[in-house]
Amino acid sequence: MAILAITKSYGSGGNEIGRSIARLLGYEYVPLRKILDEAKRTGGVWERFSSEYGDEYPNIWERHDWSFMGFMTLAQSIIMNYAEQDNKVIMARGASALLKGIPHALRVRITAPVEYRVQEVMKKEDVTGKMARLIVKEADRAIHGALNRIYGEDWNDPDVFELKFDTSETSPGDVVEAIKTALVEKEKLNTEEAKRLLHLRAVAARIKAGIATNPEFLIPTLEADVEGNAIVLRGVVHSAKEQKEIEKEAVKLALPVRVTFDFHYRGSW
Repeated sequence: MAILAITKSYGSGGNEIGRSIARLLGYEYVPLRKILDEAKRTGGVWERFSSEYGDEYPNIWERHDWSFMGFMTLAQSIIMNYAEQDNKVIMARGASALLKGIPHALRVRITAPVEYRVQEVMKKEDVTGKMARLIVKEADRAIHGALNRIYGEDWNDPDVFELKFDTSETSPGDVVEAIKTALVEKEKLNTEEAKRLLHLRAVAARIKAGIATNPEFLIPTLEADVEGNAIVLRGVVHSAKEQKEIEKEAVKLALPVRVTFDFHYRGSW
């Protein structure tokens, strides 16, 4: 089967389209709130972040730095876990960036002009035009910020998304049919090699989340990359002791996948 990752502009009807495709194909619909609720169950500070991080106003990184990035690695790991199960419609922003290069993942952007979305928000949320415009503007700013700061992606970059729809020009029904057709083709690409790559990406996300959310560690430069059949962890550590503990934790989180390390010790100056 395949995976569908949708990034939608607020007021474009993306949620309704995602739900329609899930019902039509028997996929599980995974909204952002479901991912946040799963993160919330881990407790502690992550429970608070999950409550603050809303679908329309994801701007808590303006108030938190390392802790927020730890929370994001947790959310990314949850997204990858869902993706690995296949037959999912994942609505979380950033899912398209995370699944880039996965052959059987279809990455879609659903948008519409600001004025069209303002009118839709006015109708559906019973707010004034001024308030609707503020809501749309803030949501756009937040999504732009999330993709750029966290993933280094520009949502106007054609390489980020394979399909793009403007719901002011294309009816929801036609969008659903086009995505359905594309998913049928994507299902043919769900090979053992594609599954292997997705699994390794999910393991890499799990390792990064496990280390980034561990209060014993502070390594903002941490990266976890798939190279061949192994995961490579890179970053700058503060001490030899910290490096040893991180490597030990990473091996435990990765089992049975092999992990190699490319850490640099800052040392004393």
